[in-house]
Order: sequence, then structure tokens, then C-alpha cells
Amino acid sequence: MGIVFGAIAINQIKQTREEGYGLAVAGIVIGIATLLVYMIAGIFAIP
Repeated sequence: MGIVFGAIAINQIKQTREEGYGLAVAGIVIGIATLLVYMIAGIFAIP
């Protein structure tokens, strides 16, 4: 969800020139990192 909401936020920030670009990027980065951790855990969970 962080990836999707971060992308939406970046588009809105570009249109309205509001603050929060760094927070949106952080949401995307954390979302991707979490997804990778879950994928790696899923690979090791399969016997």
C-alpha cells in the first residue's frame, strides 16, 4: 500500500506544488523494502 499511496502522493505534490515529496519517496522505499523482505521470507519458508 505504501508504494501505491506514495506514487499517488508524488503525482499530487507535482500538481499542487505542496510539501511532502520526501515523505512520499520514503513511503515508496519502505514499501519496496518490506515487499522484498516478505518475498525472501516466503522463499525460505518453502521446504
